[in-house]
Amino acid sequence: MRHAAFVAAILITAVCLTPRDVLSQDARLIGGVGLTVFADPDFQGQAASLRNDTPDFRRIGMNDIVSSLRVGTGEVWEVCEHINFRGRCIVVSGPVNNLHDTAWGDMISSARRVRGSVGGGGVRPPGLTPLPPLRSGIDLFTSTNFSGNRRTFTRAEADLRRQNFNAVARSLRIAPGEQWEVCADTNFRNCLIVNTSWSDLNGLGMARRIRSIRPWGWGPGIGMASIVLFDQTNFRGRTFRVDGPEAQMAGWAGRAQSVQVNGGSWQLCERTGFSGRCITVSQSLPDLGSMNMSRRVASVRPVASPR
Repeated sequence: MRHAAFVAAILITAVCLTPRDVLSQDARLIGGVGLTVFADPDFQGQAASLRNDTPDFRRIGMNDIVSSLRVGTGEVWEVCEHINFRGRCIVVSGPVNNLHDTAWGDMISSARRVRGSVGGGGVRPPGLTPLPPLRSGIDLFTSTNFSGNRRTFTRAEADLRRQNFNAVARSLRIAPGEQWEVCADTNFRNCLIVNTSWSDLNGLGMARRIRSIRPWGWGPGIGMASIVLFDQTNFRGRTFRVDGPEAQMAGWAGRAQSVQVNGGSWQLCERTGFSGRCITVSQSLPDLGSMNMSRRVASVRPVASPR
């Protein structure tokens, strides 16, 4: 009898606690306090609610998978693309039902509360305003974080002066699955290939420098020898296309983790000016680590094919 009474007491306690725990979980997920992040758009899927600064989303199982978020009333949070609040960051102060519309989907790796934001004690920055979906083409913006004046292009533009948008872009957005050349000179010279959106073109060395654009592979340049550097393995991530000697790799030194060779042979060197240790490649490499060159390439140039 004692044993039965003890078991009954445990069951009663469990039944009494369960509704309270469920209610607490539901309240947490609606984003009433702190920052709540969701793996899917429209506040669906796996979720986590933050009360304190969280420098590494790997610890909560949400790294690079956040697709929507909610911020508690009167609060302001900063979310960043890398752990420890590094890389690009943006301030949010309200609900965002689809971060992919702002090129921040599956990008967030850390978050922290903006001090003085609780209870209206500080200045509240504007929330993250979703942009209309981009189904094709490229958007250029005159300010960082996809703000300011916006111009959408769906075809090649050899001279952006004709569109009154020459050398003014500070951020850009690309339609899913597309790749574009953005060029520092007119007529598609001195170009980079981009296959993802950039909230600050300073990171690409192209802020207020874009003077011509075209979809990658447009026109007579098709078939010319080139090499494309990727900042992730397996030909993923941001890209940098090289059609000739690049002695300094402005903004790209020490970033490449894989390369795609489109004809010819290429010398990859650890130092600028084609110095230091160099290797020659004539085929694509999904992981430069296999040649001990991951994140070490500082200059690139075409060379005669080895016999």
